[in-house]
Amino acid sequence: MRDTDVISVREKLKENRLLYFLVGCARNVIHHANLFLHSFGFVFTNKSDGDGMPIPPPRLRFRVHGELQTNSYLAAGRQIYRDTSKLLESQQIEMTKQLKVLDFGCGCSRVLREFFREDIKGTFTGTDIDGDAIAWARAKFSGKARWDINLARPPLPYPPQTFDVILAISVFTHFDEDLQIDWLRELDRILSVNGLLICSVHGRPVWEQSAFSSENLRNEMACKGFHFLQSNLGIRNLAGLPNYYQTAFHSEEYVRNRWGSLFDVIEYSDGTIGNHQTAVVLRKKLE
Repeated sequence: MRDTDVISVREKLKENRLLYFLVGCARNVIHHANLFLHSFGFVFTNKSDGDGMPIPPPRLRFRVHGELQTNSYLAAGRQIYRDTSKLLESQQIEMTKQLKVLDFGCGCSRVLREFFREDIKGTFTGTDIDGDAIAWARAKFSGKARWDINLARPPLPYPPQTFDVILAISVFTHFDEDLQIDWLRELDRILSVNGLLICSVHGRPVWEQSAFSSENLRNEMACKGFHFLQSNLGIRNLAGLPNYYQTAFHSEEYVRNRWGSLFDVIEYSDGTIGNHQTAVVLRKKLE
């Protein structure tokens, strides 16, 4: 079930608060039962894929991917790697050892592991709020990248204009407006003069599906082009992520106007990240 389908069901259930709570409780119990079974099974499995690349445990995969299945986690990482690689190629970015790449919100290295698998040249850094994920990546890929834990708000521990490429996949899909702008300004600070920032957002194909069952979402997307849905709170927060980490939707007009005040918007293309999210390619504005 996609995020949009889950959101649609939630919106309908909210009309009955007691039923909404009980369904949330049942969903929580089922999730933790499945997590236990997957974690128990993980103990007895080969903890690497066919190419010998390490696979993170189920609880870390779920925080990044929203599912417990190993195959879907790996497939998503490979697809996102292919998609971002195409975007880099289209912007004539040549991967060399001198190219400094940051994966902002890297989790347990879902995407960077694919760069490592393909032996792509570059100087890589991954940062995330999830200390457990960073500890795992640091242990498994210690010689492949620098791994850092960041706080909920800027700054990051890097000097100005450090990185030539910054990836932020499935990050701005979860921040409210103020937090997004704070982080966009921080990423602008650490992006090199000719650097490229590749983000993903929940664009039209995603929010149009969810809008069928949410009048508030329809109205905000029509009037403002941005909607922030806070639905993974309390017992519904299955991944254990911070409460500010929810679900955001963007229109193309909003991104071009609001984000365009901070960056040059080079590309906005629906469905080109993981066959689901919208790719937003940004360049630093020249003074």
